[in-house]
Amino acid sequence: MCPLARARRSCRSVLSGRPGALAISLAFGLLAPPASGFDLVLSGMTYVGSDSGQPDLVLEAQRARIPHGSDRAFLDDVRVDATGDDGRSSLRMTCDQAELDLATNDFTATGNVRGQTRDGHRFRAGVAVFEHATGVIEGQSNVDIVDPSGTRLQGDGFRYEVRDQRMRMRNAVVTDVVEEPRP
Repeated sequence: MCPLARARRSCRSVLSGRPGALAISLAFGLLAPPASGFDLVLSGMTYVGSDSGQPDLVLEAQRARIPHGSDRAFLDDVRVDATGDDGRSSLRMTCDQAELDLATNDFTATGNVRGQTRDGHRFRAGVAVFEHATGVIEGQSNVDIVDPSGTRLQGDGFRYEVRDQRMRMRNAVVTDVVEEPRP
């Protein structure tokens, strides 16, 4: 058996059977040698999570580290797409790092967290935490949002309900209008 086939079989055995992770797709570039303390290091990973048999969360990472025997994946250079109840993209987000719970599909995004909701809210935050079971993402730490009309708000945090596309700010103040309203 060739080394790549062995590696793919190993990846499947490490990731298979994780509750909540109904579909996992690993797009292999190169398998890097395991980092110290980690059993699996992947380049070019795509993770698809679903509760309804239809994908509702897709995370793509340039690199993923999965410790042996753990339900956690540590991701670098991450893109996220979460869908609403109608099956359409509700939220797109990028971040430098994320920690993904393979058992629950929850994740915490850190480092240059940026995103946009379907209705046009653009946001930046220090940290964003997504709870898959409720479909809620909470932005925390120095949150900056520009709403669809171009008004910039800054606050302690926000709550976005992915399935219903509802955004709420916490302790927000309007700082300025950054652009003309869109037609």
